Amino acid sequence: MIYLSHKAAQVTGISVPDNSSVRAGTSILTLDTIDEDIRLTRVSALEELRIILEQRLSDPVLSINRRMAQIAVDTAEALEPIAVGITTLNEIIVKAGGTVTASDAAQAVSTGIPAPFQATKAKLQQRQFEMQLAESASVNELIRSHLQIEIQTANALKARATFTALSDGKVHLKVVMGAFVKKGESLFEIV
Repeated sequence: MIYLSHKAAQVTGISVPDNSSVRAGTSILTLDTIDEDIRLTRVSALEELRIILEQRLSDPVLSINRRMAQIAVDTAEALEPIAVGITTLNEIIVKAGGTVTASDAAQAVSTGIPAPFQATKAKLQQRQFEMQLAESASVNELIRSHLQIEIQTANALKARATFTALSDGKVHLKVVMGAFVKKGESLFEIV
């Protein structure tokens, strides 16, 4: 059986001499794992950044911001009846022949008319905030899943760098220590 290189690499280890007898499972030859090591280093750095993002999503300041958004909604909702009452009172005064001064009108406009919109605005801001958090959490989870796949792939490729005999036989080396091989190049044969 001929064993072929699955990648372009350098031969970094030969465990048995040429023409020696080996048993199935004996380690014969090792290729470098530079590409896999670089990949694992890159993935590890990305994982560290992902963990920082995840920590920011559970930051106590974020909980305070959530609570403040809820307080804004609650406050706007609580002020809504008062603002409507002020607006209604001004309308009654005007209908009764009274006059509303410019300062009364300004107060009614500043406190009465926008209040229903204040509650809606606060609710929308709170929903937007929650949606951004949910989106960040989803992106974080996707990144975590992708990085796990990258780590598994790199480790699987790294494990393939060591070639072992699949059967008993005599080894005929086709390469020497330190040689650079191409993908698909013959490394050794067991007969």
